[in-house]
Amino acid sequence: MFELLLWLTGIIPMASAAVAYKRTRDPFHPMIYLGLMITYIYAFLPATYFYRGLIENAFRDESSLIFAQTIHILSIAACCAGCLWPRRTGTATCFTGRIMDMPQALRNNLARLSFLLAAIGLAAYLYHLSMAGGFFEAYSRPKGGYVRGISGYVTSLPFMTILATGLYAISQQGKPIRARTTFLMLLFMSPHIIQGTFGGSRGAAFLSAVTLTFAWFTARSQRPSIGFMISILFAIGVLMLSLKVYRQTLYLGSEKQLEKRPLMEILMPQELNISDATTYSWGLIIVTHHHQRYFWGRRYLAQILVRPVPRQLWPTKYEDLGVDWMVTRPGTGGFSFTEWKTAVGWFPQAGSSTGFVADAFAEFSWGGLVVCFLVGLLYGTLWKRAAMQRGFWIVIYLEAAAVSIYLVTQGTASAWMYRLLFLTIPTYLFWRWMIGPRLAIQSRPVPVQGMPPRP
Repeated sequence: MFELLLWLTGIIPMASAAVAYKRTRDPFHPMIYLGLMITYIYAFLPATYFYRGLIENAFRDESSLIFAQTIHILSIAACCAGCLWPRRTGTATCFTGRIMDMPQALRNNLARLSFLLAAIGLAAYLYHLSMAGGFFEAYSRPKGGYVRGISGYVTSLPFMTILATGLYAISQQGKPIRARTTFLMLLFMSPHIIQGTFGGSRGAAFLSAVTLTFAWFTARSQRPSIGFMISILFAIGVLMLSLKVYRQTLYLGSEKQLEKRPLMEILMPQELNISDATTYSWGLIIVTHHHQRYFWGRRYLAQILVRPVPRQLWPTKYEDLGVDWMVTRPGTGGFSFTEWKTAVGWFPQAGSSTGFVADAFAEFSWGGLVVCFLVGLLYGTLWKRAAMQRGFWIVIYLEAAAVSIYLVTQGTASAWMYRLLFLTIPTYLFWRWMIGPRLAIQSRPVPVQGMPPRP
């Protein structure tokens, strides 16, 4: 029974991705990259554990495991259905087909705004490095880079470089790609590239790679082939898994030698890790269902409304909401050592994170299926707006794609939702106040090589 559930878990997102591409012919459809990530975390990894006989080491009650995997299947199906729900009219695709016909003066203003936002993000990153004692001191330890104890707003400011990269790409749309354009995009994203490389951060590596890929094709007003897109996503996935394997070795001054490992050994772990998103997701669903204790929106409320309030103004904000464990015991899901041991027989490691499926179930029980559907619907709607309306929506969709890794690996409530709001709200304000009033959007077809332009 469990084996059948694993196969169904993998078939649903891959079939949805195939349907999305057949329907739209757009390699940037969210079902393409979400489908690959969901398949790996919720089907490929569990299948690896299952066929190697590793699951029995952590889950002795098969009925509980079947229940958890059933939640995975239903939640993933709901997310895929939401993602496929918006239907595009015409043949427009993201970043291609039409460009915004802007006056050169407005393009220059857009580029200047991107420089300003990039400067803010880079300055915040340099401030972090100075607080850590400089570049070499910051990255002379595993998982180096940022330091704790700094305001959350300052910690998040380097994300402004994602917005800057998107705006700069739009300002260059329709122009030949020059070395200067490539250099500036790399410079804008350098905090995340460095953090992903020397800090071993998989999230930073993913969002920098996705942002640069999407921005590049935005500037070129071209779309890649589906094969090229899948190859890029596969390469990003291998990079992230390699960072996970070698992150204790990747730091300045490390005397440890990188142990060469075959690609399949990186993709298919030899041991079951109770802290990875797959295993912890099973565990959180089981312990939540066992104790019948759900949060009913309190964590979401804490992330959206309470987290932005500076601790200096509200020192006991998490305690007052009853979610102080998010700070004092992260990775426990709000359950005690005894409660975990009673339900699954083990206790998760500090800082363990789960994907959006278990996160939504822990929040709303079976109502989490609605949350998963709405998450998919959000991505599908943003893709449709980016394909049909361009401009502002291209930047918003780029930001949503960049932070999608946090949705699949760290859940809905904390990492993904907070970062998405932190990016999209300033984007909306800047566009509404500084760009939108001056922009008359006109569309013209991009000539296809070998064909005369349409009149």
